[in-house]
Amino acid sequence: MNKKMFTLIIVICVPATFPRLCGYEVFNVVSGSMEPQIPVGSAVFVKGQNPEMIKDKDIISFYSGTMSQGIVTHRVISNNI
Repeated sequence: MNKKMFTLIIVICVPATFPRLCGYEVFNVVSGSMEPQIPVGSAVFVKGQNPEMIKDKDIISFYSGTMSQGIVTHRVISNNI
């Protein structure tokens, strides 16, 4: 493998793997429910948090149900924990 090909692979892979190394998950926004703050097609970087630390008006991502792999990103109205 030549040096240019190796560099290209690094340039392509680092943005996809670096957030995970720092403890973040990356999700794509597929609906307009958060527009204009988060446009459709945006990538959101999500890091786990204790529920007690979440404040009103924070934007969070969560699984939509216990049996679902779907992720929902939305603004917190109130946290009653």
